[in-house]
Amino acid sequence: MSKICINCGLPVLDRNGTKVTQLYDEKLYKKSKILKLLQCEVCDKICDRYLEYEGPLILLDLALQNKSAYRHVLINKNHAATILKMSLLTLIVEGYCRWATFQTGGQFFEQEFQFYTNVGEALASLVVFLLVSIFIILNTSMVKPSVVRLVLGLLLAYCTRFLKLAALLWVTTDTTFLWNFVDFFFLITSIKVVQVLTNQHRTGCGIAMSVSHLAMMINDRSRFIFESNPVHCL
Repeated sequence: MSKICINCGLPVLDRNGTKVTQLYDEKLYKKSKILKLLQCEVCDKICDRYLEYEGPLILLDLALQNKSAYRHVLINKNHAATILKMSLLTLIVEGYCRWATFQTGGQFFEQEFQFYTNVGEALASLVVFLLVSIFIILNTSMVKPSVVRLVLGLLLAYCTRFLKLAALLWVTTDTTFLWNFVDFFFLITSIKVVQVLTNQHRTGCGIAMSVSHLAMMINDRSRFIFESNPVHCL
């Protein structure tokens, strides 16, 4: 898989004009185990400085919406396993937050069933978000990213909803804005991911992701409508 410069976003080429597969001097590394990072011929900067960074520093730059960090995680390195594991954990956390917020009491097995139901509802909302996002991006973007990479990027953005656990623990009548903050953080992270993968302008990415988040919100709201207006069988 070809690599890009995280600064300018262009593919990194070797002296023969072919795309490199590693962003360090492979010959030097094989001889002496010294990791010498390649320099971009276009912007004259280190192609991917995050190769020498520890995970927490990369995570911090992701939280700060650093485009270079997203290019490193989504394009230059394969973090698929980590993203999938974190997405599953986030899905469980979101289901738990729904259960803890709207639980109606009852016996233990009833509460357990309600928890699984809430996790299923969270999964349905995630599927709606992914499908709507993929449909819009693949039909409007000039640059067509691979579906697998796009799904991983969107799941990475979805992982921001893990912060709902912190909001649930610390929310009070004066700090209900924490829920809205998590939703907003999810939105801007989604926009950044699409911007990195498609090279579109921020406005277009913002419109696409706003529609996807709106579809996700409508799916969630429809559940409350059906629950508040149950259909009685004759």
